[in-house]
Amino acid sequence: MHLYAVISSLVNFVTAIILCLAILSKDKRTKLDLLFIVLGLSLAVWSFGYFFWQIADSASEALFWSRFLMAGAIGIGIFYLNFIFELLGEARPRRALLIFSDVLFALFLFFDFTKYFISGIKAVPGFAFWPAPGPVFNVFIFAWVVYMCYTTWMLYLGYKKSDGVFKLQIKYVLAGCTIGVAGGLTNYFLWYGINIPPWGNILASVFIASIFYSIIKYKFFNVKVIGTEIFVLALIVNSVWQAFSGPALQNIYVPFISISLTMLVGGLLIKSVLGEVRAREQLQVLSARLEDANKQLKQLDKAKSEFLSVASHQLRTPMTAIKGYVSMLLEGDFGEIPETQKAQLHIVYESAERQLQLVADLLDLSRIESGRMEFAFGPVNLCKLVENVLGELTAKAKLKGLYLYFDNVNRFCPDIRADMEKLMEVVTNLVDNAIKYTKQGGVTVRLLQDGQEIQLSVEDTGIGIAKEDQPKIFEKFFRTDAANEVTREGTGLGVYVVKKIVEAHGGKVWFTSQGLGKGTKFVVSFLVPKLPIKEEKVNIASLEAL
Repeated sequence: MHLYAVISSLVNFVTAIILCLAILSKDKRTKLDLLFIVLGLSLAVWSFGYFFWQIADSASEALFWSRFLMAGAIGIGIFYLNFIFELLGEARPRRALLIFSDVLFALFLFFDFTKYFISGIKAVPGFAFWPAPGPVFNVFIFAWVVYMCYTTWMLYLGYKKSDGVFKLQIKYVLAGCTIGVAGGLTNYFLWYGINIPPWGNILASVFIASIFYSIIKYKFFNVKVIGTEIFVLALIVNSVWQAFSGPALQNIYVPFISISLTMLVGGLLIKSVLGEVRAREQLQVLSARLEDANKQLKQLDKAKSEFLSVASHQLRTPMTAIKGYVSMLLEGDFGEIPETQKAQLHIVYESAERQLQLVADLLDLSRIESGRMEFAFGPVNLCKLVENVLGELTAKAKLKGLYLYFDNVNRFCPDIRADMEKLMEVVTNLVDNAIKYTKQGGVTVRLLQDGQEIQLSVEDTGIGIAKEDQPKIFEKFFRTDAANEVTREGTGLGVYVVKKIVEAHGGKVWFTSQGLGKGTKFVVSFLVPKLPIKEEKVNIASLEAL
């Protein structure tokens, strides 16, 4: 027994099996993958037989394993040629040559277990049992060398013609196969009495590893799967070793059952790990897709905001002009207007006003989302601001027969740090909504100071908010069914904009409602500053950064 030959055959066997299992772990396998698997299994058969040949105790046992390993060598010759032709895209153009080669090597396989292939066993320097070639073997070794040289030449031509990544892949295959085949040929010198030991035997691992590299195309297989496969393979090899290296067994079925159970349990373990890895890979793919989709959504949202900003600016100019000219007509700046025509002009004026409010909401939305909404902070007296807003909306409440009551509980109102225009928009929006969605009763606006906090509440006796709708009230473009029944006009942006403006002021906004038909109460809370209020300009982006 030659220790190097034993170790190198084990290395070749383990390498071939691991790489075959790695290809089998792929979700989708091509014809090239399948050819690699049978080529790798042929190398594994050759290495397996080589190992038991080296540890044989008798000439008859060595003869059997020598013929066994040559079955693997014949398979390598068949499948290597098929693999290279498939890799280079030459399988169809050279189909006749492939068929001839397959038939030729099949004939070699037919003679393998006869004296015409291996005539017997002899002693050579360093080895007690070495096979002696028969007449058919001489033809085989000649054909094997010719085919290996031919496929190497084909690889070289393919390398010269190709470019890019494929050229680099063929380069590694060409180098690896040349080294591996040269190493494998060192096994045959002793067959013919040439005293050169098989030192290149271990290079067969380079041969199969280089081909494996061409299959994976720079993609790395999961280390966890390959680690499990190596562990299971080690268990199987150990089972085989224990079964056949010990004393003769009285019951031949015991090692067979032991090896079979090891393979079954190992296969289930690999399948379980592979399933876990595939699930994780799918999760990573879905996560990557979700991330890409999120980026696209952000880009679309940005484009939408930009469109809203441009469109709103374009709409506001003509609507302002319409509203201005209608107002002048109603005031008689262009002469007296009949009462019947005034009624129609009032409708036009109100429609223009609603349209301008819509444009203002859309502009606010685009500015908020793009971080371009600017605030001019300074001291603002909340009591005076509320009185001004209520003064503008009193007529609207009276027109519907509603009361509009202002209750300043503390009779005192300190200044707060706010943007006068934006805060007026907040109060106007809340009071206007309360009037719009109240059919009878009225609206109470209340100011209450409690320590360093001042609260503004707008409470109505209107349609209320259903329990299932309440979590969505501050969402963009959301309108309740009850609100739609009152009027289809509205964007669902009002309270969303209110929330953003209040939060930009460092305040809070919330609401309470007992349900449909039971009214609604919106509350806005601000802190009363302790230090003097300075006038300053900021935008919403810098506020969010703080």
